[in-house]
Amino acid sequence: MPIPFAFTPAILFQGKTVSIPVNFESDMPFAQILKVNVEEGQPFSAGDVIAELMVDNKILKIETPSSGNAISIRAAAGGLINSGNTLIEGEIPASAGQIFSSLFSAVLGTIAFSAPTRLFWIRCTTIPEWLILAAATVLLYWPTFITDGIDIALVTRVWFMQKRSMGEAPLAPAT
Repeated sequence: MPIPFAFTPAILFQGKTVSIPVNFESDMPFAQILKVNVEEGQPFSAGDVIAELMVDNKILKIETPSSGNAISIRAAAGGLINSGNTLIEGEIPASAGQIFSSLFSAVLGTIAFSAPTRLFWIRCTTIPEWLILAAATVLLYWPTFITDGIDIALVTRVWFMQKRSMGEAPLAPAT
């Protein structure tokens, strides 16, 4: 579980962080910030003008590429900013689908991870079964609907392989 916690913020109900940089071409290495239209904690939508800059005596409007919430404002009106510097750090909130996919992947990943580490699931795993379950474990900790579908197919395949082989050679009674 530490792997999804570290690399999949949606499992903790957190969004993806995003930086909104300022990019401009000018003979001057910096621009003057005339106005910042968003405050910390305030939401913004895709296409919103979040700041206005003065670059070479022209006003440049900075628009957001996506929706999110402003976490921190790196510069204020009246200040200067270099091209390429981050103006706003934001967060794109996690969707219900991302949260569900992350939790679903974590549960299946834990099940798939336990089989190769114990070398046993329904019965002792063979090397091909172990390799399939190891691959499924890696993919399950990368939550997307595509990898979830592939992983369900891989884990189900191993489960059927083990069930079928148990029917062919029943376990001997303990003596």
